Amino acid sequence: MRIAVACDAPAGLEARVSPHFGKAPFYALLEVEDGQILKVETVSNPYFAHHVPGAVPQFLKGLGVDLIICGGIGPRALTFFEALGIEVLMAQPETSVKSALEAFFAQSLRAAEACKEDHSCKGGHTCQGGRKGEGGFYIPGKGFGFPS
Repeated sequence: MRIAVACDAPAGLEARVSPHFGKAPFYALLEVEDGQILKVETVSNPYFAHHVPGAVPQFLKGLGVDLIICGGIGPRALTFFEALGIEVLMAQPETSVKSALEAFFAQSLRAAEACKEDHSCKGGHTCQGGRKGEGGFYIPGKGFGFPS
């Protein structure tokens, strides 16, 4: 599986999760299999300086990304990812990419919910939720699950 984590610096696993997908200057690209990290690389967001709706989801799809982890995301970007078949999960903004990945392996990340505020979103508010139901979580290889 190939995972992209929206991040603030080209620091691999030590980079911080960006509070909002569209304003992330970098993406940590992680190859993972059976709970193991096989490869880590960082790519620059080629659209960081100027907003082009749908361009970053297409860019990440072209890199073979199956899933993206971010701190927040707007409704239009979320729709683009869904149309491309790329899952979107939420991590706590400002935590390390490594911590976000550990949360993914522990199945404790939430399904993405589009920000309900403007694009000055800083995460930690309405961006943190379960679009498919409050308390939802992602199970690698199985999709979304919910507590009984």
